[in-house]
Amino acid sequence: MPVLKSTLDTTDETYRDNRRVQLEALAALEQQLDLVRAGGGERYARRHHERGRLLVRERLELLLAWLAGAGS
Repeated sequence: MPVLKSTLDTTDETYRDNRRVQLEALAALEQQLDLVRAGGGERYARRHHERGRLLVRERLELLLAWLAGAGS
């Protein structure tokens, strides 16, 4: 397999600026994903639980566990 050669200059100021901006965007995206994984945040999870409801993630976990057990 041929080796690809790069002409990217990682010491270039434009490269460093672009990398910094991309890393900041990735960090912001990760924060949003953490919020989504938490079911919209603690406030919304608490409200659902107080109403006797499960979060979507919790319902899916129960369904998948039930399906896994039904196949045994």
